[in-house]
Amino acid sequence: EQHIASVREALGVESHYSRACASSETESEAGDIMDQQFEEMNNKLNSVTDPTGFLRMVRRNNLFNRDAARFAEAWDWAWTHVLALPTSQPVKAGDTYLRQVMQTVVIN
Repeated sequence: EQHIASVREALGVESHYSRACASSETESEAGDIMDQQFEEMNNKLNSVTDPTGFLRMVRRNNLFNRDAARFAEAWDWAWTHVLALPTSQPVKAGDTYLRQVMQTVVIN
């Protein structure tokens, strides 16, 4: 990566994204920097340069998709830990799967 970065720097083609990632410590910080750059670009737009509001719509969709991905990751993490919990009561034949999970969460 260092060689690629030096070649990009020598050619003057380093992208905004690679600079944002290189200067940040974590992936979420890189995303925050990208959001900030996108916000600055969005602020420069007005009804004359973006009469349809397309770029504003793209930004909203980008933020929504990023939030949905974060929620899905958190849900997967929590669900994995719920399923790993030992049950203190034997499972009854008539119980639904959701009821079993709820009993496990409430009891433990």
